[in-house]
Amino acid sequence: FAFALPLVHADKKGERQAQLNRFEKLVESYQGRLAEIVQQTAVAHAELARWCAKSGLPADAAAEKARAAALDPAQEAGLGDLAPASAPAAAPDAKAAADLPRKRKALAAELAKRYVELANWCKKSGMELEFRKTLRKLVRLVPENPDVRKFLGQQKHQGEWLSFEDV
Repeated sequence: FAFALPLVHADKKGERQAQLNRFEKLVESYQGRLAEIVQQTAVAHAELARWCAKSGLPADAAAEKARAAALDPAQEAGLGDLAPASAPAAAPDAKAAADLPRKRKALAAELAKRYVELANWCKKSGMELEFRKTLRKLVRLVPENPDVRKFLGQQKHQGEWLSFEDV
């Protein structure tokens, strides 16, 4: 019996290490997936900045360029040729100005879709903390989404999102 105890202890220690290794791999995978979403978002903002610049919307081009650079500083170098918001430009394209909100909404919807996929992956992988972090990011993108709010334990009451306990 004296020899069995250290073996059992070592076995539990090995089991814990295996669990830790699995968790570290999950976290690494989560971080990689999140980085991919951030990169794709930066590229989408950079593309929208170029479109705004071509459409005679320099202030919007500058705003999108700033969003792209905030997500991925490397995007700023690729957008260096955009005219600054204060530069004189051709008259803005009225159709483009009217289309910009739709383009921004489509970009937010695509980003929300990616975060929903990441949140579902987190939930299936048993990563509760990362699941909640991802949902909080998603709420900033689509604040009125009832499914996301429900996952966060919230419901709308008299026009405000409140926790189930506060309702």
